[in-house]
Amino acid sequence: SYIQNRAVESIAPEIAQSINSLHTLIVPAIENLAKNMNTHVKVMKNINSGIKKFNKTVSKLDKNLSQRRLREYGG
Repeated sequence: SYIQNRAVESIAPEIAQSINSLHTLIVPAIENLAKNMNTHVKVMKNINSGIKKFNKTVSKLDKNLSQRRLREYGG
């Protein structure tokens, strides 16, 4: 047990350094991913807004065409 404890004590600084190194690599990657996701969300919201506007335009056009056809056939 004593020898085991000494072995752990001697390697502990290396383990801590490895964990810190991983932290410095992972955090920037996560921050970059977060920025990309925010951009993606903005783009998707803009696309959704455009689709809604397009659908409204198509509905209005469909309604106007239907009314025109009714007048043509109805006299």
